[in-house]
Amino acid sequence: MPMVRLIEYDDASAEVRAVYDDIMTTRGIDWINNFWKALANDPPTLRRTWESIKEVMAPGALDPLTKELIYLAVSAGNGCAYCTASHGAAAKKQGMTPEMLGELMAVIGMANETNSLANGYRVPVDERFKKLFSWRAHTAELRHGRSAPADRQLWRALMAAQQQLYDRTAEDLGNLVGLEHVNLRINNQGLASEFYLSGLGLTRDPFMFPGTNNMWVNVGKSQFHLPTGDPNVLRGHVGLVVPSLEELCERLGEAKKKLADTKFACQQHNQYVEATCPWGNKFHLYEPDEERFGAINLGMGYVEFTVPEGTADGIARFYREIFYTPACVKENGEGRAAHVSAGHKQELIFRETDRKIPEFDGHHLQVYAQEFSGPHDELDKRGLITEESDQYQYRWQDIVCLETGKHLFTIEHEVRSVTHPLHNRHMVNRNPSQNNRHYQMGADEWDWTLPRSTKKIQPAPAPEPATPLARRRSARMAAM
Repeated sequence: MPMVRLIEYDDASAEVRAVYDDIMTTRGIDWINNFWKALANDPPTLRRTWESIKEVMAPGALDPLTKELIYLAVSAGNGCAYCTASHGAAAKKQGMTPEMLGELMAVIGMANETNSLANGYRVPVDERFKKLFSWRAHTAELRHGRSAPADRQLWRALMAAQQQLYDRTAEDLGNLVGLEHVNLRINNQGLASEFYLSGLGLTRDPFMFPGTNNMWVNVGKSQFHLPTGDPNVLRGHVGLVVPSLEELCERLGEAKKKLADTKFACQQHNQYVEATCPWGNKFHLYEPDEERFGAINLGMGYVEFTVPEGTADGIARFYREIFYTPACVKENGEGRAAHVSAGHKQELIFRETDRKIPEFDGHHLQVYAQEFSGPHDELDKRGLITEESDQYQYRWQDIVCLETGKHLFTIEHEVRSVTHPLHNRHMVNRNPSQNNRHYQMGADEWDWTLPRSTKKIQPAPAPEPATPLARRRSARMAAM
């Protein structure tokens, strides 16, 4: 069902009829297709869109068939069934044959595949390509006299294109399939409870370590393990997702008095809240963001470490070749960092800094590895295994350059197999809004998941507008 009424010629205003007449005259047809009938509900949008498309699709350096083939390719990539059908018909009218369509769809599929590979490996553009690929004026060879039979093959090909618009690579995890916990020693369970439970709104595991020697704290499907001992301070910060930053700040404000005379701090930023625990560990807390963190409203999104300058490339290579997991180096306003996939929408981040790195104090993180023995063999071959824990688990801590053996960074990893008895264990998460004064029956436990959306491939970011018309169109889209 269309969201708006389709306005026929006889029902149209004089302003809309003038545009309809121009469309039919320009295209040499005697009917108006549904796209324009829908836009006619807003005459300014109708006129503006028609004037733009008339200018862009007019013959120029590119011949009409080439322009329609490009329009068809972009429409198929964006998953627009209407534009794929309408511009497929227009391309057919300009001379596209079923063979040409088949080759076009093959090119679209090949481009999607190689684009993903190039982006995934962050391949730098060759200098020779930069010199050759410049926007110079070229004379297009016009194509005339082509015609295509109206047969079912064209329609079948168009419909087949619509079925191949999902980015399957977005579901690839690599070998590390879950960042399950971060282990930090504490020396006071009372202060830990005020910060992690009352302040952050997390949940103490009700089944494991009920005494005073350790406490496990659930955050979605991940945990903090907080054994009693000399406090650890992670060299970086942990990124968490929470349902509401507003409610978080209220809870932290209430906990402030009880955490006085500790290193506790809380500061709001544009995109997140930074909270510091009583011992100096830092946490960046974000509201749900499916694109970045997946379909969760509570969980551990990443752990970020500060590492020496010049180590990010070696660290990324170490994880790619030893653990068979996607890893790359990204650079932004915060500097260069190795990003290592550690599960669905979970990362280990190693950000370079010129500041002095504190000595490693024994904290660790835990990940699940789908292929368990291969990484063990590679680590053992280099003498990097530090603990053979049991059948399902081993530990290591030094990240080294694979060519020279030079030490790059130290962080203890507890690696578990997916056959480990605790893998996919149900984590209890409470609703931090529940209290005895305003109690809601049946709302004690918190559901940390969000409804998952099945997204089709999104168009690539558009280049900077190069013409006045393109700049006007870009400004209009930004204002919508």
